[in-house]
Amino acid sequence: MYLQVYTECLSAGTEVYIDNVHINASVKSKYAAMDGIVQDMMDNHVHRSQLIGFPIADDIVYYGVDAIEGCNSEFIELTTYGYNGHYGKSVSETKRYIEQQYLDLGVYANKIQVVYDLLVKGQNDKYFSNVSVKSDFLVPVTVKLKTNTNEVEEENYQKIK
Repeated sequence: MYLQVYTECLSAGTEVYIDNVHINASVKSKYAAMDGIVQDMMDNHVHRSQLIGFPIADDIVYYGVDAIEGCNSEFIELTTYGYNGHYGKSVSETKRYIEQQYLDLGVYANKIQVVYDLLVKGQNDKYFSNVSVKSDFLVPVTVKLKTNTNEVEEENYQKIK
């Protein structure tokens, strides 16, 4: 995911730094059993002590790339289901869900949530204050793919096995 962060109408003499960028990717489902399961997360901050943070202003832009892969090890390990078990006995094996099972369980989108921790110091302030800003959006999931060929839109359907 590519990020572009800057301010708009920042007061003269105000300094703003990004202290940390935290991103979560989670599952959105119409059923509680799947809704909200975290798929992946990422943090980005200055890795050297010489800088307070990433500076931003109306004319200073932070460009960031955050590699959200969609399936971290926790997601893979925690979204399994038991089979080969019997009533009153423990489950002997687990399997990962496949894509069609997610759709069958009401998954309709991925939620991306970004939290920016900012350090802000006004022209007359002695110290920086911390302000957190949250932004989130949904990325719909579908098995219906659209392609544009020779100015004519075709609808192709992907079969998930």
